[in-house]
Amino acid sequence: MTRADVALAAARGLHLAATLSLTGALVFCLLVAPFPLTRVLRPSLVLALLGGLAWLVLQSAELSDASNLAETFA
Repeated sequence: MTRADVALAAARGLHLAATLSLTGALVFCLLVAPFPLTRVLRPSLVLALLGGLAWLVLQSAELSDASNLAETFA
């Protein structure tokens, strides 16, 4: 297992965890308590977006067999 594989798995895990946290907080707000949980919603949303972006870039690099970040975007 290479460093790229570990980074890809970490980014995927971060995105999944943040998305599940965001979903849980939204369902709780809609079904249980009608007050906003901004302490949970905002960080979960930010982490889900950043984790998804990192996952996209790392997965693109792996699919294109890029050796660095510049080759990924080329």
